[in-house]
Amino acid sequence: MKKFIVALLVMLNGLFAFSQVTDSDIANSLLGKFEYEVNPILDSLGVWHHRHIVEDAEKLSRVMSIANSEGTVKVFILKLNKKENYRIEVVVINYRHDDKNQVEDATKVVNASHLRVGKYSTDIYFHFK
Repeated sequence: MKKFIVALLVMLNGLFAFSQVTDSDIANSLLGKFEYEVNPILDSLGVWHHRHIVEDAEKLSRVMSIANSEGTVKVFILKLNKKENYRIEVVVINYRHDDKNQVEDATKVVNASHLRVGKYSTDIYFHFK
């Protein structure tokens, strides 16, 4: 019985950890990582994410929508450094979504520089040092 209680507490602790992921936690976990590491990192954080097909080839940007643990979805723009084997050197969080349902309609995303989804429009920049 004691082992069962310990196992239950460990599982609940894991669920609690997922419930505390913030936007800055997401951005900081992606900075300095390579492009191929993005999906496994987001999966390990337990957050919902959707990669948009729209990409800016000249600026080496990738556009993703990611929900924090509260379920609030934001547009994340990942700026890559080609000289560093596509390492993420800037993460821009753009607040333009209201909820996940808006993201799944890809026609609402125009391109990497003209996102018009939702009612929020504040950019926060995170830089890799």
